[in-house]
Amino acid sequence: MRRVAALDGVRGIAIAAVVGLHAFNWPSNGARGVDVFFVLSGFLITTLLLDEHATNGRVAFGAFYVRRARRLLPALVITIAAYLAVSVATAHRVGHAVVASLVAGSYTTNLVASSGHASLAGALTHTWSLSAEEQFYLVWPVLLFLVFLGRRHAAIRLLAIVIAAVTVEQSILAKSGATGWRLTSGPDTRSVGLAMGCLAALCVPELARFPRSARRTASLAVALSALLAGLGLFVHRIEPYRLGGLTVFCGAVAVLIVRAAHGTSLTARVLSLAPLVWLGRISYSLYLYHLPIFLALGVLSGAAVTTKVFAIGLSLTAAALSFRYVEQPFLRHGGRPVRAEEAATAARDVRVKGLEPAAAER
Repeated sequence: MRRVAALDGVRGIAIAAVVGLHAFNWPSNGARGVDVFFVLSGFLITTLLLDEHATNGRVAFGAFYVRRARRLLPALVITIAAYLAVSVATAHRVGHAVVASLVAGSYTTNLVASSGHASLAGALTHTWSLSAEEQFYLVWPVLLFLVFLGRRHAAIRLLAIVIAAVTVEQSILAKSGATGWRLTSGPDTRSVGLAMGCLAALCVPELARFPRSARRTASLAVALSALLAGLGLFVHRIEPYRLGGLTVFCGAVAVLIVRAAHGTSLTARVLSLAPLVWLGRISYSLYLYHLPIFLALGVLSGAAVTTKVFAIGLSLTAAALSFRYVEQPFLRHGGRPVRAEEAATAARDVRVKGLEPAAAER
């Protein structure tokens, strides 16, 4: 299926927020960039699975997991290998590096961190978000097609209940003094973004039935969502885990993503700016590589601005090279290239009750 440039733009904004937070402590809520990735992942995976089922009458789970592995494992293996190599070369806490690598490689960083042992992940603590996504990939496709096949509204109700329950849980934990790692990396407390993305993908076909006047109202909702999402990133006083702050933010992001997935909207055109798209294309490698590089260069310990800029440049270079020479070859090896006319036919024919196919992560 076709790739939607605007969704790469969404990734670009998300990774810029995360890297900016780690380098300059700005935007103040840059950690919300991870939640943007979660919403987008939930939306894309659900849409792709629905499209595949609508086209083929089934979902090839084996092929799905092979694609995920081809997409995610190469850069992660390089990150872990480089971390181990540097630890051995410098003789610095080699045993600790081995443990951290095992935690990251087994996709259990979020479980380890939220249980109060984040230090075990060392310079790979940021892989907690990869762990959350991998656990989502294992559970959601099976749940969607073994439990809710043909029962879209039941799936929508379940997701709404999950989002409401997690929102209440977040508030209770925050008020009871739960640790930061428990709130920020728990597989339950940080699941709102993934669930919201899935919910958006399931609800989009229903929106096609709305009259034109309702769609005009939706444009106002998009503008409001942009404002809320922006506030979520830049206003430090907005507490994400109290009073449903994170849920509101993820809902706003979901609205923007749905709008961006349709390439004719103003939102899509803005998000399709070349720098954002390029940043979005390398965002996975950049996310993986930047934190170990920052730690090695002392960026998180109050380094000079020039050092921070150099670290960002080095991270961008490493990510671009990884995308070109590591990630892309593995993806190309996974299947024959699709010609432009075939992609156009697929984009025209694959529809789920009026839903245009969103972009694949390939």
